[in-house]
Amino acid sequence: MDKITAQGKKFVDQHGRERIFRGINVVDKKPHRGTKTTFKYPVDDDYLRRCQSLGFNMIRLGALWDVIEPAPGQYNSAFLDELERIIDRCGKYGIYVFFDIHQDVHSEYANLGGSGAPEWAALTDGYKVKNTQFVWAEGYFFRKAVWAAFKNFWDNAPVQGKGLQDWYADMLQELARRFADKPAFFGYDFMNEPFGDKKCAQTFSRLIANLVKVVLFDKRVKICALLRCLLKSPDRIFEILGGDILLEIMKGGEESVRDFDLNRYTPFLNKMTAAVREIDRNHMVFVDHCYYSNAGVPCNAGPIIHNGEREKNQCFTPHAYDFTVDSPAYENANNDIVRAFFEQLRRSQERLDIPVIVGEWGGGGEGTKWYPHISFLLDLFEKFKWSNTYYFYLEDAEELAYRNKEDVGKEDLFDIPLVDTVLNRPFPMAVCGDISAFHYDETARTFQLRYTQDMDFDAPTVIFLPHAPKSVEVSSGVYELAAHGKGFVIRWTTGIGEHFCDVKI
Repeated sequence: MDKITAQGKKFVDQHGRERIFRGINVVDKKPHRGTKTTFKYPVDDDYLRRCQSLGFNMIRLGALWDVIEPAPGQYNSAFLDELERIIDRCGKYGIYVFFDIHQDVHSEYANLGGSGAPEWAALTDGYKVKNTQFVWAEGYFFRKAVWAAFKNFWDNAPVQGKGLQDWYADMLQELARRFADKPAFFGYDFMNEPFGDKKCAQTFSRLIANLVKVVLFDKRVKICALLRCLLKSPDRIFEILGGDILLEIMKGGEESVRDFDLNRYTPFLNKMTAAVREIDRNHMVFVDHCYYSNAGVPCNAGPIIHNGEREKNQCFTPHAYDFTVDSPAYENANNDIVRAFFEQLRRSQERLDIPVIVGEWGGGGEGTKWYPHISFLLDLFEKFKWSNTYYFYLEDAEELAYRNKEDVGKEDLFDIPLVDTVLNRPFPMAVCGDISAFHYDETARTFQLRYTQDMDFDAPTVIFLPHAPKSVEVSSGVYELAAHGKGFVIRWTTGIGEHFCDVKI
């Protein structure tokens, strides 16, 4: 597989081609609870053939620190062997893998109500946590035990004579020793949606205060419409406000999140990168962002500095969702709100000047009314020339049903119409030059690519198509059509100059 590096805001391969990646999250949130030896999901040949047929060329593979290192310095070799087999298997199908050390609300231990850190690393300073009452994330907002656990991590509190972050860095080095030589391995997402301590938690109260201020004094707010919504459809309150007003509200959290980004998270990124680079000097390291930046609070993390210089191979992995995600109300997901969130994250990318893989986006729900929202987001990512990995939620619903002792099947992403009607769309996998623009018109079923080439390449431009094309028009050069799983690719050889390709599906 081609070696991938970062060059400004784009990914390039060893041939110099600009690369775009699309794929899916495969995240195992199950704790070790003994000795967990197998990955929750069967990432087997059948699964990967289906991914390949959709043009998926990237997987965000996630697991918990808890499973990797259930005791200080003791690694779960059987589980890590399984991860290695998955990465090798992905390589057979031309699918890259970046590894996500996943966490939500720190840990499931000490009754924190989340997942991530092992029991020995969940230091809550004696604070107790009540069971989750409303939403999974409430520990971020209200729970002193959660704040204490994060504070101890960021303070590098000692366990058995070594700091928590030092144990974490050692764990990443263990992963680097195993993954660095894998052709399909892409890089390290050090921590999913990191969170701060009590100071960061105060963001929630500041956002509420700023919400009141904006509603009362921002002339763009239509008070009468807002009151009617509160009485009739309170779940659609943010839709009434709109994306730009919501960003104004989210500015209330900027100060506390900036403090976390600059004084906690960025030093952590630098430290983890230094640890990994002792073993793996090539693969990508990822800048994630604070949980609050999922919802429009500006991200001020990074860029990563290593040995006094800006790290060459780093990328940004933003996340954002509509507030209704993973609920029946998701059929009313609001394009304008999520547009505002991702435009805010786009500004962070421009500040960082690094490529993007949207690590989490999308969601799930009943019916198909939310599908146009997914199409809207794909259009937005195309506009920004962003790579992405879709996060699918049916498994979360399955987990809930299991806990409620309901009988559920093993429905997954490939079993719903979303795949064929929305996600299965053309895109340029590799382009010989700088992409000016690419876009798929879902209604007209037409794909367009524009790029400029300023040198000769020893490899072709490659465009994925979900179905055999009805027609292909190219500006110049020679192309061939080849099978790609159940889909197709156009391999197109071009020379120096400006080029276009128009395809009718």
